[in-house]
Amino acid sequence: QIVSVKPVPSERPEFAGKEVPSEISCFYNTNEVDTFQFDRPYHRDSKDHNNEFKSLCLERTIIHTSYKLPGILRWYEVTSTRVVHLGPVQTASDTVVQMNAVLRSSSQNALANPDQLLR
Repeated sequence: QIVSVKPVPSERPEFAGKEVPSEISCFYNTNEVDTFQFDRPYHRDSKDHNNEFKSLCLERTIIHTSYKLPGILRWYEVTSTRVVHLGPVQTASDTVVQMNAVLRSSSQNALANPDQLLR
């Protein structure tokens, strides 16, 4: 059972090579999206209590819908589903990329709104 899926935004050619305000890029990260993913972590072998990340893998389910969401209908047909298994190194690399994106977003937000920084 899939509880929550994350939108996977597509590259927008109109933004290529341009500096886009964070508000606009945030909008397109969750709107006009037809690809979603769900990650399920699991341990390939027995879990090593000294280093649990050594055997941590991800089963990533990628879902494509017939139309981009949100739309005028309450639901759209899922046209394809693909399951990809990521090994421990790929899982760690993916986590680092995601955390870098979060830090970059926080940094840009702090630079754009210096009066809102906590001291």
